[in-house]
Amino acid sequence: MPPRKARRPTVRSVVKAADVIAMLGIVDRTQVIDLFDAVMAGNAASALQHLAVQFESGGDPETILTDMADFVHWVTRLKLVRESALMDGARTEAEKSRGIHDADKLTMPALSRAWQMLLKGIQETATASNPMQSAEMVLIRLAHAMDMPPADELLHIAKSGTVEKLPLKPQPLRSETAPMVQGALAPALALAPHVPPTAHTPATAFSDFASLLALVAERRDIKLKTELERYVRPIAISAGRIEFALEPHAPAGLPNELMRKLEAWTGHRVMVMVARDGGAEPARRQKQTAQALAVKEAKALPAVQAILQAFPDAEITEVREAQIPTIVPEETDEESR
Repeated sequence: MPPRKARRPTVRSVVKAADVIAMLGIVDRTQVIDLFDAVMAGNAASALQHLAVQFESGGDPETILTDMADFVHWVTRLKLVRESALMDGARTEAEKSRGIHDADKLTMPALSRAWQMLLKGIQETATASNPMQSAEMVLIRLAHAMDMPPADELLHIAKSGTVEKLPLKPQPLRSETAPMVQGALAPALALAPHVPPTAHTPATAFSDFASLLALVAERRDIKLKTELERYVRPIAISAGRIEFALEPHAPAGLPNELMRKLEAWTGHRVMVMVARDGGAEPARRQKQTAQALAVKEAKALPAVQAILQAFPDAEITEVREAQIPTIVPEETDEESR
């Protein structure tokens, strides 16, 4: 009778959720909210500490900023359509409680500013040689933007050119329709009245490269929009056909991805042709050139010079075109007869 083989003991490994989270670079949502609260309170030092803890735990800087942007979007929905936002089954009770608290405390201009700065920061971090440094600078810019005086006070400076009575301590924004001027290291300077976005139907057609980017933006495909702006040199766009050249190091699958998604979004087959060379400058480079010129012209304005004199550490990094609301005259009783 052959000797019986000894059985090897069964070794069972225990997989912990924390280990999986660290391996995938996922960050605990409560930590993201802690980071968000520190930034919105204007506490840059605390924000950097929170970011460092998450990074050391395996968090990816770009993912951390993306999760923050997601929370900003959800808090904004809580402020505007609370019942609908609370139906999100993916949110924990702790998230809902803290989200409601932030929605009641923060103003719409502050949330809109955070959303815009985070979206820009995510793109910067995604292409930075050192993503952690880039993410830190995004948080510092955002925290300093929260320290600025009320927007109506800054508008007073722009109109009068005086700085003697300007409060040096941060005060809560008093008007959600007041113009918004973002200060030290802020990403934008806007001296025009805030105009709330109007509801519109998502685009399903395009006639030029700008409307193509608008379509991709409507579909909230940030990755595709970023790649189109960075790598594509537009040549010609017509019905059912797009022709462009690509910048070096462009993703190999970009043309096929664009063609596939356009067909899904529009319901029509769109041919994407790639030329070896030629085409206009990529949209991002055109925007950078135009923005540099706009900043130079803005710095020459007396009102802007007064603001920069009052805040020596302030820096204009972006100038946006003012949106002037259209005023429709009211119809009189005589005209209606």
